[in-house]
Formats: sequence, C-alpha cells, structure tokens
Amino acid sequence: MTNQYVLDTPVVRAFVSTARDSIRAAPSPRDACAAIRPHFASLLADPDWLPDEYRAAAPEADEQVDAFMLDEVADARPVAHATQ
Repeated sequence: MTNQYVLDTPVVRAFVSTARDSIRAAPSPRDACAAIRPHFASLLADPDWLPDEYRAAAPEADEQVDAFMLDEVADARPVAHATQ
C-alpha cells in the first residue's frame, strides 16, 4: 500500500511514521494514544509545520459543519426515561 499525503513534508511523514510505529508497538489503544501524545504536541508546537496556504480559514468547511449540526439537532428524538 502506498501512502498518499495532501501535505507531503518531511515533518508530516516523520510524524505519521512515528505514530504508526507507536500504534503497532502498543498493547492497547489507550497506550498507543499515550505514546503518540508527546509527538503530536511537538508537531503542534512547531510554528512552521503547517504551510501558510493551509492556515487560511475554509468558510465552506464551516458551512458543512453547520449543516451537519443542524441535521443532527433536527434528527434528535426525545428519550423517555423510566422512573422507579
């Protein structure tokens, strides 16, 4: 299987590789998350990991989230709870 990256940089590739190695080595999902957490924090702390063209707001994404949330609220049904 070939990896495809929208953001193909050495920093992102290294993070993905480390995350995959951590997941494979972890005895549980909780342990995998704990192993990845410091690497993710380092990635986010690096002010240069994300190129400027990916930092701009995406209004169409906000509209999609808003539409999704409205659909979820419209689909919500009251739940009856039994009392003792």
